[in-house]
Amino acid sequence: MFQTPNGKFISECDWSSDSSKIALKVNDANGYNAEIYVINASGDLINTVVSGLSGALGGLNFSVTGTNLIYTRDISGYENPNYRQLDTHIFLYDFITGISSQLNNEKPNGYLDLDVRYSPNESEFIFTNTSNDGFSVKNIQKNTPSLSNLGVSRTTIFTNASMPDWE
Repeated sequence: MFQTPNGKFISECDWSSDSSKIALKVNDANGYNAEIYVINASGDLINTVVSGLSGALGGLNFSVTGTNLIYTRDISGYENPNYRQLDTHIFLYDFITGISSQLNNEKPNGYLDLDVRYSPNESEFIFTNTSNDGFSVKNIQKNTPSLSNLGVSRTTIFTNASMPDWE
């Protein structure tokens, strides 16, 4: 059993394919003061991926090798009682380098990318995209990262849908 060191709630998790690591998103009762930790199956802390940033976090998903973790983060740092997000992007954490990088997937301004997941062959991502107004239609989109100079391919595959998964 894992107990957060600061009394926060575990609100999301993902297990690595080999079951050696568990990514946890923890936050306060308002959904903020969020952090992403990685623990082993015994509950020992392995890594702190994100800590000390304002705004929302979410969408944890390990790569098949467990060397990367994708997640979403509202880079605006905005926080309010309705948990509204303003500018949520997809990030990749590399366990080898210990560095998080924002993925360039041509997200339009005023929109959010949420609930990101790797494709089974890890060549694409699937995620929910919606306006940041809090009431617009949610769409599931697929993103094929840039290959050399071909640019990014971003495609809507389902309209009026959310919480994507490849399974």
